[in-house]
Amino acid sequence: MKTKLIILFFFISGAAFGQFDLYLTAGAGIGNYLNKIERDKTQAGFELKSVFAGSFGADINWIRYSRINPFLGINFIFTGADQHHLSDVFPEYHFRFQYITVPIGLRVPIFKSLGFEASCVNSFQIANKTRNIDLPKTAAWDIGVQPAIYYQYKSWRGGLSYYFGFNDALGIGYLGELDFRYFNRIILFNLAYRLYSFD
Repeated sequence: MKTKLIILFFFISGAAFGQFDLYLTAGAGIGNYLNKIERDKTQAGFELKSVFAGSFGADINWIRYSRINPFLGINFIFTGADQHHLSDVFPEYHFRFQYITVPIGLRVPIFKSLGFEASCVNSFQIANKTRNIDLPKTAAWDIGVQPAIYYQYKSWRGGLSYYFGFNDALGIGYLGELDFRYFNRIILFNLAYRLYSFD
């Protein structure tokens, strides 16, 4: 309900005070997880390896008579990681997830065509393709922040973003006193094309 009200607000405000630019977007990069145990090599017994991640979708950018431009998007994203154990007791785990994400944020030009972007991202899991391990409590929803830098050239926009997730994506949680929470981390090189402008 809140998301629908925000979308309605953007459309009403844009019609009265500015224009909407509709962009098609795509991104490619690497996905992994932040796990405190894995970072401590004295007790981990495993390491996380980054895997290919990607996205495609669209966003609506509200252009007004100020330097700050709000935007709203929707994307399909796939990410994950490989967990390699340092002993042969366990197989290698292949974590693979697909999400629909809804970023809401601001774009701020910094110098000429260069700008900064910050968004709050709601992610909804739509598929679990994990292999070699059963994860019955994976998070159906994640929330994160995604700062980015971008360069605008006519109808094209290219940039680099970094997603910080705050929910335990795998749902393992604590095992005794050990923190086995896994937080999404995704780096993407993004490319967007302005498809249409609504005045």
